[in-house]
Amino acid sequence: EKYTVISKYHELVPHINSKNIDGIILSGGPICLSEKTELKNYSTNFTALIEFQNIPILGICFGYQVICMAYGGIVDHLDKPVIGNECIEVLPGSLLLGDLTQKIHVFQHHSDYVLEAPIHFKITSLNESGRVEAIENISKKRFGVQFHPENSPDGYLILDKFIKICKDNIVE
Repeated sequence: EKYTVISKYHELVPHINSKNIDGIILSGGPICLSEKTELKNYSTNFTALIEFQNIPILGICFGYQVICMAYGGIVDHLDKPVIGNECIEVLPGSLLLGDLTQKIHVFQHHSDYVLEAPIHFKITSLNESGRVEAIENISKKRFGVQFHPENSPDGYLILDKFIKICKDNIVE
């Protein structure tokens, strides 16, 4: 029987068996990678990326920024936080976003942004300023979005697509 568990990584550690995990979402959070902070505040995100190399992982906001940094991208701090709705462009050829229209409205809430995406990742969405909003690397089974699909009008389509990717294991 399959079910979804929402938990902090340290709560799962005693029970982790990668055969029981179809996918992982690294969520958003109040931490900024561009600010000095203790490694423990985001080390579990890096650990998940290392330990679960054959499992699809979706990074949302902070989780997206962690994926970018872990694979060689650059995260920087914004002069002013972005909070609110924004229209972004979905680029052709995205596995995660490919079912959406070319322009979608999303909810943003962040103080950091991805200045440079990792080199082996495909950029799949840009905002009106040309800032990277989504990336994916199908061979690594890694996906990331700067925005919050859980609060965006069509966000359920993105989360449903990620669940399908995980269940169908279509990124083998």
